[in-house]
Amino acid sequence: NDAELTELVRNIYQSVNEEYAEIGTVKDIRSAITFIKNMMLTDEEIDSMETGIENLPEIYRRYQEELKSRRRMDFDDQMCYAKRILETCPPVLEYFQERCRYICVDEAQDTSKIQRAIIRLLARRYGNLFMVGDEDQSVYGFRAAWPDALMNFERDYPGARVLFMERNYRSTNEIIGVANAFISGNRFRRRKAILPVRGSGFPVEMIDAVNRESQFEYLLRAAHESVEETAVLYRNNDSAIPFIDLLERNGVLYNLKKT
Repeated sequence: NDAELTELVRNIYQSVNEEYAEIGTVKDIRSAITFIKNMMLTDEEIDSMETGIENLPEIYRRYQEELKSRRRMDFDDQMCYAKRILETCPPVLEYFQERCRYICVDEAQDTSKIQRAIIRLLARRYGNLFMVGDEDQSVYGFRAAWPDALMNFERDYPGARVLFMERNYRSTNEIIGVANAFISGNRFRRRKAILPVRGSGFPVEMIDAVNRESQFEYLLRAAHESVEETAVLYRNNDSAIPFIDLLERNGVLYNLKKT
């Protein structure tokens, strides 16, 4: 389980580096392990990784040895072993190719290199593969998301067609205009422009916020100055807690909508 793996990583780190691993260090190590497995890195590539984690290659190898001796696997090992089985056991590969004649992959920009390798094995027999994704929306590189495969889709699957869905039904002209201008600075992307269909709305205001504290200060001022109902969107519950605390301390009324 997760607690067991966390404790294993902490003990290995302490043994290798002769110092206690803080929870942040343990999380960084586990993220690095996930990256290594999902990107299918070679020993040479592991040794040349720059992560800021002292002796990571040795920690990784001892972690793998310990999992093997305990007859355990982590979540990412499930994909490693699945790929190995599909590559080395033709009857198993054929069984799943027949069972999965049509494959649809959503949020394809968030899939990793090893996931793409498994998908390619499964789709190789019939070639019925439909992938939905947008390299502009790939933000999980730290978790080994590999948008390169979207860029190379026609090369990897000769005869494949690429269709663009460029109409946006959610946002206003102003938001889409700023988003298009911002994302066009990316060099590794397909050329496309999102077209809004909702019409105009409120203007987009750009602010400078160098850290979380300055973001909260701006939001607090906006809450004090607001004369109408105003919404604040946040990515996860942890992001909202400090801001809610700030509102409480300053006597600002608010309503938290749970999702």
